[in-house]
Amino acid sequence: MPDSYLDYEFVGRTESGKTCIWDVKSKGNSIPLGQVKWFGAWRKYVFYPSPNTLFDYSCLQEIAMFCHENTRSHRG
Repeated sequence: MPDSYLDYEFVGRTESGKTCIWDVKSKGNSIPLGQVKWFGAWRKYVFYPSPNTLFDYSCLQEIAMFCHENTRSHRG
């Protein structure tokens, strides 16, 4: 995968302490783009985008891989 344009900043854990929350920001200017959090109904980490944000396919692929890897790690 090409160089990343995104940073993932660990924010903390949910109130239950069972899952994590990350802020997703634009690398370089730290513009907040959304958060990755656990979605219980799907039992997966998902991306919650900030309003009025746009993403190209490479950013979406990177975010999807981040969610996938952290879901797998959480279940493992």
